[in-house]
Amino acid sequence: MRVIKIILSFTILITHYLDAQNTLNKIESRVSCGSIIFDSGGASSSYENNSYSEVIFYPSSEHEYVSIEFIHADIEGCCDIINIYDGENTKAPLIKGGPSIDTELNGQIFSASSSNLSGSITVTFSSDQYIVNSGWEIHVKCIKKSEVYGCTNPLSCNFNSLANTDDDSCMNYFGCTNENAINYDLNALCDNNSCLISGCTNQASINYNPNANLDDGSCIVEGCMNAIMFNYNPEATIDDGSCIPIIYGCMNHNAFNYNPSSNIDDNSCVVKIYGCLDVKAINYNPDANLDDYSCEFTPIYGCSNPLYLEYDSKVNIDDGTCNNFIIYGCTNQASINYNPNANLDDESCLSESNIILVYGCMNKLACNYNPEANIDNSSCELPDGCTDENAINYDPEASCDNGKCEFIANSTNIIYGCLLDLACNYNPEANTDDGKCEFPDGCTDENAINYDPKASCDNGKCKYKNDFINFYGCMSESACNFNIEANIDDGSCEFPDGCTDENAINYDPDASCDNGSCEFITSSSDIVYGCMSESACNYNIEANTDDGSCEFPDGCTDENAINYNPDASCDNGTCQSKIYGCKDKKFIEYNPKANIEDESCKTELDIGLKYLGGYIFELNYNNNGEPYGKVVCESDLGTFTWKEAKTNAITSKINGFNDWYIPDLADFQSIYRVIKKIEINNFDRFYWTSKPFKKLSAIVFDMSKNNSGSTSIKYKYKLRVIRAF
Repeated sequence: MRVIKIILSFTILITHYLDAQNTLNKIESRVSCGSIIFDSGGASSSYENNSYSEVIFYPSSEHEYVSIEFIHADIEGCCDIINIYDGENTKAPLIKGGPSIDTELNGQIFSASSSNLSGSITVTFSSDQYIVNSGWEIHVKCIKKSEVYGCTNPLSCNFNSLANTDDDSCMNYFGCTNENAINYDLNALCDNNSCLISGCTNQASINYNPNANLDDGSCIVEGCMNAIMFNYNPEATIDDGSCIPIIYGCMNHNAFNYNPSSNIDDNSCVVKIYGCLDVKAINYNPDANLDDYSCEFTPIYGCSNPLYLEYDSKVNIDDGTCNNFIIYGCTNQASINYNPNANLDDESCLSESNIILVYGCMNKLACNYNPEANIDNSSCELPDGCTDENAINYDPEASCDNGKCEFIANSTNIIYGCLLDLACNYNPEANTDDGKCEFPDGCTDENAINYDPKASCDNGKCKYKNDFINFYGCMSESACNFNIEANIDDGSCEFPDGCTDENAINYDPDASCDNGSCEFITSSSDIVYGCMSESACNYNIEANTDDGSCEFPDGCTDENAINYNPDASCDNGTCQSKIYGCKDKKFIEYNPKANIEDESCKTELDIGLKYLGGYIFELNYNNNGEPYGKVVCESDLGTFTWKEAKTNAITSKINGFNDWYIPDLADFQSIYRVIKKIEINNFDRFYWTSKPFKKLSAIVFDMSKNNSGSTSIKYKYKLRVIRAF
């Protein structure tokens, strides 16, 4: 036999630098048995960089199929790829391919044969811009097919896709073959999916029949059947006593008059407006209805924080001169209770070892200062407002009087009442708010159908039974069951949804209202067979008679997807792209989106390493060996009051994460213990913790001395956030 050597130009016209695209060199060839195929470099040279080629091998006759044999293969395993397909294009099933083919073909003989009806094989080759090897050599053979008898008509119900010789066995009489169907055809040989099975087709019904495709009106649906109720169900056939009355009110959680009982919003919401309510303050806000404790008076600059040595009680505007944080304690080194961190002596020094210890507040500025205490127990309550109820600036949330109460000189001039004009009990003559404002929150008339027993202030939206005569029915003029006399729509409207004539070729058993689209066959020439299901891949829009050939989505057909299904014939849209990365949670390089391990896991988790948005300061492992812990943000978010700190911690998105929060005292202590292992040294001194203290104070942490203390939430300190993983 004469051997024919064919060197195919398995390369591309390299236009990469001209238009950033490769030009495909596609060759279709009828090969002779015994042909030899080389890469673009031929028998003695390497293939080219940046190449892509595609070759289709056809047999010499319809009674043969192609078989190829790799005598030699030497390609770059990571990046140069050979793919072999069982068919006439790259959409055919993949016989072998991908980056791993290098290790499978190099140094050994590999053969592949077609199994499709055409007998063809498609081979593609692509190379990257870097390394080229010696390439490959293919021997092509043509092998005679064996005869397979069967029905070769794809329109027949007994079509055999493997048959290559028709044996006249094709069956073409279609009909319903289900004996339980009302249209069962005794003579039908092939089922055409036309079977009609009566029963309840409503999935919400308690007697739903999943096998039924023709509703017989037997559905039983439980629900509320009262049309004036909130949860009225127009499809219900049996009232289950679940009806919920309509309750009108404000449904905005952030509104001043939020009604948690309402289920229909009546647009009565009063927006919360925070601001200073003191008319004597320089920043008085007449539109505010909630005090935010921001009132400012004639400015006196200085240190306003009593926790600092520079504190001045007359100051109302802090100018940042607070430098030395007060730490009370015994400053006498000879005393048994000497405190090396104290910078202000509290006269608590003990000279004898048998002295009785008395715990209490040792801060002379505090309201609960205990002169007999010799050990401070951190219970001090600092002045935070006026506690005199007779004062015009009385603060009901204050726990310790600051001596700044203000009074009206003549008590006869005091008129208590509600000062907000939006309230039901607004008093235009009042000059002092009594905190008893009542806002509209619902209908207070017991005779109304929307009466709200929880409402204390009528919103003017009461509705009564005598306001209208109830005529329930369908109110849509385009519906089949439109009721011209109805004034209340009961949700029963039935709209045109298909052909309801059983004799029509487009009869829709699910249709309840005819849309005038019925079509009828007048002669055999009008019959067009095909798949009539719109959800099928081979849906034939011109067909009027279903031939049972429908192919439905059954898997991912993309060979490059991680969930590629070679047995699937119709793509169902579930293909998942391959994402390479580290899948082990124990490593810094862990990629939560990766679905293919690429051996990039190198650095095991440890305290101080940068990971998932911050630096690890706590690390543990569960029973499954999975890590969990906490990371701290690499920088401060800024300086804030305690309330501002909580808001900023919740709303901040840092390094792609939005679940940051304020550390508690234990978190800061953990950070302090491992601070030398963390590759950041930009910590300031005082930071807010998440722990409140009393009514208007919270705990701050001193990062320089691993210490803590309480202070007013109005003062500003640094914010450093953490997150858990």
